[in-house]
Amino acid sequence: MTFPTPTPAAPTPAPTSPEASEATLPLDLNSPEFAQLAEEYAILKSKSQAIETRIKEIGPLLRASLAGQKYQVGEMVLEAQPSNVTTYDIDKFLDAFGVRTTLNCATISNTRVAELVKSGDLDKARLASIAVVEPRTPALKMSTVKPSIKAAAAALMQEEGQG
Repeated sequence: MTFPTPTPAAPTPAPTSPEASEATLPLDLNSPEFAQLAEEYAILKSKSQAIETRIKEIGPLLRASLAGQKYQVGEMVLEAQPSNVTTYDIDKFLDAFGVRTTLNCATISNTRVAELVKSGDLDKARLASIAVVEPRTPALKMSTVKPSIKAAAAALMQEEGQG
């Protein structure tokens, strides 16, 4: 059985907005443009997180209340759509379609592989030798700044020394 050769990930396209196209990529971390974009990103990210949290709070109430009905809000219609996930028992699939088809349809879970390595059922070195790592666009992670006690003490001492 042969498997397709992985193709390298496509390069990340440059931003298409007029403001972004004027900037030289990547931006200098000390530039005013970077500072402005980082601040804008932080504001948008915090707003979007608040919106997502609120959606998760009110969504279940709306779904339960709609119960097969529709409700129009302006140009939008709210409707609770039934949703299903189909799964297949691996042994029954194997019996019905055979090893080759089952392997062609199987997905290898990174979580399950990590569990098997940890339990000793998979050899970590052999696994590393067959792993295919494909680069992805890095995610922007934003978190709240939590100053350390050392940093706060140093800042306080600096203020006292200057004052």
